[in-house]
Amino acid sequence: MNAKTKKKQLNQYYLENKILIFCFIYLLCFFTQASENLSIRHDDLSNKEHAIDKLLIKKISEHNLIQQVQNLPTGNEANGALFDLGKQLFFSKSLSMNNDVACASCHHPLLGGGDGLSLSVGVNAVNEDIIGPGRAHDGDRNIDPLADGGPNVPRNASTIFNLHLLKRAAFWDGRIEIIDNKQTDTSKSTVLRTPDSLMNLPDSTVGDDFIQAQARFPLSSLHEMFGHGPNKFKSNEQKRALVIQKLIKNYPDRKNPWLPLFQEAFNSITKNADQLISLDNVTKALAHYQKSLILVNNPWFDYINGNKAAISITAKKGALLFYNSSKQGGYQCYQCHKGASFSDEKFYNLATPQIGRGKDGFGNDHGRLSHTSNIQDKYKFRTPLLLNVQVTGPWSHAGAFIDLKNIIKHHIQPKKSLHNYDFSLAHLSQFTNYSANQQRSKALSLEALKQLDQYQMKSTDEPSNIDQDTAQLEAFLFSLTDPCILQKACLQKWFLTNNDLGPDSKALQAKFASFTEQPDTYRPAAFKGDIIKSEVIVNPNEIKWFSDVTTASGLSYSLAKPSFSDEYHLMGGGVAVDDFNHDGWLDLFISHSMQPGKLLVNNGKGSFVDVTEKIMGKLSERQLGALFFDYDADGDKDLLLVEDDINQGYFRLYAQLPSGVMRPVYSKAGISFKRFTHSLSAGDYDGDGDLDLFASHWGDVITPIRKGYLWKNSGVGMFDDVSHLLPQTRVSPLYPTLDVNFVPIFSDIDNDNDPDLLIAADYETTQVLRNDDGRYVDNTADIISDENGMGSAVGDYDNDGDLDWFVSSIWNPVEQKAYKGGTTGNRLYNNDGTGRFNDVTDIAGVRHGYWGWGACFADFNNDGWLDIFHTNGMRTGRIAENSAVGQFYQDPSRLFINNQDGTFTEASQSWGITHTAQGRGISCLDYDKDGDIDILIANNGASPTLYKNNNLADNNYLSVKLLGNKQNPDAVGAKISITIGTNKQLREIRLGSNYLSNDPLIAHFGIGKNKLINSLKVTWPNGVTNIFHNIEVNNLIEIKQ
Repeated sequence: MNAKTKKKQLNQYYLENKILIFCFIYLLCFFTQASENLSIRHDDLSNKEHAIDKLLIKKISEHNLIQQVQNLPTGNEANGALFDLGKQLFFSKSLSMNNDVACASCHHPLLGGGDGLSLSVGVNAVNEDIIGPGRAHDGDRNIDPLADGGPNVPRNASTIFNLHLLKRAAFWDGRIEIIDNKQTDTSKSTVLRTPDSLMNLPDSTVGDDFIQAQARFPLSSLHEMFGHGPNKFKSNEQKRALVIQKLIKNYPDRKNPWLPLFQEAFNSITKNADQLISLDNVTKALAHYQKSLILVNNPWFDYINGNKAAISITAKKGALLFYNSSKQGGYQCYQCHKGASFSDEKFYNLATPQIGRGKDGFGNDHGRLSHTSNIQDKYKFRTPLLLNVQVTGPWSHAGAFIDLKNIIKHHIQPKKSLHNYDFSLAHLSQFTNYSANQQRSKALSLEALKQLDQYQMKSTDEPSNIDQDTAQLEAFLFSLTDPCILQKACLQKWFLTNNDLGPDSKALQAKFASFTEQPDTYRPAAFKGDIIKSEVIVNPNEIKWFSDVTTASGLSYSLAKPSFSDEYHLMGGGVAVDDFNHDGWLDLFISHSMQPGKLLVNNGKGSFVDVTEKIMGKLSERQLGALFFDYDADGDKDLLLVEDDINQGYFRLYAQLPSGVMRPVYSKAGISFKRFTHSLSAGDYDGDGDLDLFASHWGDVITPIRKGYLWKNSGVGMFDDVSHLLPQTRVSPLYPTLDVNFVPIFSDIDNDNDPDLLIAADYETTQVLRNDDGRYVDNTADIISDENGMGSAVGDYDNDGDLDWFVSSIWNPVEQKAYKGGTTGNRLYNNDGTGRFNDVTDIAGVRHGYWGWGACFADFNNDGWLDIFHTNGMRTGRIAENSAVGQFYQDPSRLFINNQDGTFTEASQSWGITHTAQGRGISCLDYDKDGDIDILIANNGASPTLYKNNNLADNNYLSVKLLGNKQNPDAVGAKISITIGTNKQLREIRLGSNYLSNDPLIAHFGIGKNKLINSLKVTWPNGVTNIFHNIEVNNLIEIKQ
């Protein structure tokens, strides 16, 4: 049978004249311009097949291809009880929650192991038995809130053929991955990372091999097999358990029809279905079936084994282009498509078009980034296998190309390909009735191209003979096709015929249609918008304690749409506060984490003006947090920025010049980091009169010698890393190799006049470090029990003369949660006066805070007692219903008002704080100098939110600004106490006290209805004290050292 006859038969079978049997192929590596003056370019050589053979034999030897082909696994036999069970499960719709989709719906052997679609259609298909062309998603938004008339799965379906050849990473983004670098045997995957892993650490719950592990995740995928319904917010583990229970319990009137198959497959006589029909056994059977799907008997391998007539001369020329380096006139595809499997299993960004709804529902698919949190992995996808590539299209992670020649040309010239790409998708028959968001798709694709140019090889000029080269490369790729994949009879052993209904009569009855039968399915939802949001009904005539003045203050500005989905960027966003221009009004630097930050000057009229470009120039990098800090002691406030650029050491320093402008300091005062950095805090740990720095880091591996944490000020505008003065990071019982510090605070908790360190940290690693003559000692007691310390605040909430500690954490109010981790809530630690803490969380009533971040102690009602505010929120790069933290997407911020008896009352809603955005850092400040404390919330990837305090009780206040020495101009570390009758209050001046943020270096006291302060005591950082008497209220006073 010749190739034309085979193709004709295949086309007849699918009722489509030009259908390709598509899936999975993506990367053909990044091609460089081919030279025209080398051997294969010569006309005389092109007609000399023996010369080409000679060159190819040399390449085969150089790449050891004969041995590699011989070493390819043969796969499992396509027979036996375990194989039969795996095949039945693979074709059974019973593995989907709503019995409407099978694994084979998107991965059918007759469709090249895929589905022939650019983007797959999983659950809620119009006709659940139609597979391939003509399969369409029900566009009813009342079922799927993001239904848009197009496919509901965000990526192209991967071919199941030759899956067993993969050694390290499954799926486009490698989210199932062997992380032991020495592990290459996929049957011994003891160190696996999966989507169920926390912090990208090993997943101890997966099956006993690599292929089995990947079989678990389509079952719990909302759009692939699990579907929308009341259980969609459950964890992956809970979802899979529900699916398995269906196989066990759905037969009340008869014997379980699956049980005999499991008994035979696992050689068991047990009649206990609960014992035998388990997730582990289901995935073992699926993996066994998938490991049999090996098709590697192709013409190219015949050629490698000595049959020179196995492939055409055109294919041979293509092979030389594939294996030759650019200097030899080739495209060096072998660099990524290595060996006999044609994949190095690494990840590359080739800037292929971003189409469809994306992973976040808004077109974004950041590829590898979402799993590594490495900005350089944005838009990277795994190098696929090229075997049988002829029939695994459409190609790219989103199936944007339906012609193999076009994806080849895209690899040669991505920039030209993108600019010429038809983003209306008119050339993709699957999208006939789909209204494509062309502007969005093109903008996102150009972002990927920009990333490609920034982190990888630059685009090259187009070779003059690109059409000829493409044809030759295509011919070579066609030679990688095993003839079996083109023959229904050869494939028969791997699929069920439609007269096989399966054990429970729920087997997929596959029907093949065509794109001409593609229905128009879009139906608007009964509600407006994509997601129903909770609304807070507010009486506009009712004056509450706080008013949202974000817009009136000039802080409601527009930003570019967020384009990051990794944990680091999703956790960032802070605010630095200080009067950097010395006009008496507090100014701001807002870091958004997802976009460059903004420097905003307070105009003294209740609003802020953006002076970023005027003062700093145009910012291009993104900041997680910032701190105003006079690093060189010249009397001007400079700006420290914690950024995301590894090439800049994740840190940038802007020095303020006499003219008031700020310019980068290229030495960065000696400070540089090798990993993402979070909060900064300043304090004089060594008592030499100048301010040192502490930088926290989250998500890196613990090292024997700590580096990059504690920075000593040399006094000449330079800092030295003295992290060796710190004890080792507290080891997490959950993840013992991880370093996950969030918020450091310098504070004298034991009243010995030197700054100790309180470090709020994730995964039960929060620490108390006592300052022992300039060296820190771990003084963490068992009572420090916050599971996920993230925000932190220090203050004397009970007015007993010592500093207490509040730590925000995660509290989960939902019984069945998707998030896996500690959820026991906030902690309030009461100081006994000696630096030892007691947990008074429940007595105080402050545990319930949702997913907490930045926190502060402040006297919001000026009654003389410190209250607590903290913001909330967490998200991932996915829409809420697909996210493990979806329940936290709209958490309200929390305001705990001090009852003056050691307890607090939560009052955010009744006091007018309706914030439910993605809050991160905060500052509690008197921005308008009216004597009460307002609240500024830095939102992740968005403009901030500002709440003005209306002081409804009209209570009195006193604000105190200390003027220190040149090396410590704000007297950081000083303590101020006041006495009114028998009531005493204490404040400590701290710089960098909140998550990625700081409160102003001004001590604020609420005085209630009192009109006179009996005494005020200042204890300066050097221990000297000053006492003042009979201080009038409602003033901002300055005291000079």
